[in-house]
Amino acid sequence: STLSTAVTEQTMSTPSRQTTTDGGNNVSSCGCDSCELPIPDDCNSYILCIDKSATLISCGSGLNFNVNTGTCDWEENVVCETSHQCPRPTGRFPYPHSCYHFMDCNNTVMTVNKCPEGTVYSKSEEKCSWTAVCDGKHVFGRNVEQI
Repeated sequence: STLSTAVTEQTMSTPSRQTTTDGGNNVSSCGCDSCELPIPDDCNSYILCIDKSATLISCGSGLNFNVNTGTCDWEENVVCETSHQCPRPTGRFPYPHSCYHFMDCNNTVMTVNKCPEGTVYSKSEEKCSWTAVCDGKHVFGRNVEQI
């Protein structure tokens, strides 16, 4: 489609990469070999994980990170919330607007993780699952009815 072609061309030419290596709020490693992770307080950027090494990617002007596609997308196609917080100090919780991500909270410190390919996060099981239904979100390109 025209939109996906335009987004691909835009994202290939404009994102800037910055490897993060220090402590604090920056991330230097990932829990996955190859995935994209949202940054809870920044819709315009995401973390690209390759071989468990983290690189901060900044989307171009007018683009935000789309957690459902794992790419930069036009702002109007992305639900952007910057106030994600741990619902409780410790535990695993669904990540808003994505079936494929979850929040790992440890003493109110949140880490966003991505489920393995082909699985979605199950709120009831508190883990990624092959059989989970994802609260009416888009799963594998189709809308799943809420059960």
